[in-house]
Amino acid sequence: MWQENIITDEKLVLKAAQAIWAMNKYLVLACSQKDYQQIRKLLQAENRDLSAVYNILENIETTYGHIPTEELPQLSNALYHIAGYFKKLVSNEERQEINYLIQTNASQALTILKENTRKYQVRYLLHSRFWTHDRTKPFNLIPIAMNHHNITYKANELVWHGDYLSIYN
Repeated sequence: MWQENIITDEKLVLKAAQAIWAMNKYLVLACSQKDYQQIRKLLQAENRDLSAVYNILENIETTYGHIPTEELPQLSNALYHIAGYFKKLVSNEERQEINYLIQTNASQALTILKENTRKYQVRYLLHSRFWTHDRTKPFNLIPIAMNHHNITYKANELVWHGDYLSIYN
């Protein structure tokens, strides 16, 4: 349904919310495991509350948006999760080194995991706002193309606002 460049189609809004979550989940995990768990719960069909998810993400952005990734309070937790993407791609020695660095030098572990993300082209991680250089984009800018009433919106053309979408200006 259109109202002055506003899209409220529930399926499309849900798809947008899921794309925003995918893009922000490791950043949220590096900031607050409690918020991470709450968002996961709020995205489940029986508990779905997209406006509440939006509010949590907006709060994370306001609270931690200016803090470099390597200084986030629960960085090591996110790094362990990200390292899991490489368990079949790197040698045992490399895996052990990454785990050791997560414990002793999280900044260096972050650099290695970022390099591995690019080297192995881990698509899910490539588009994550977890990486400091990608945190300049709005947290709610939809990173995928979407179709609505025979109109195709390109990636980064729509913005998610919880219960509706709008065109990014």
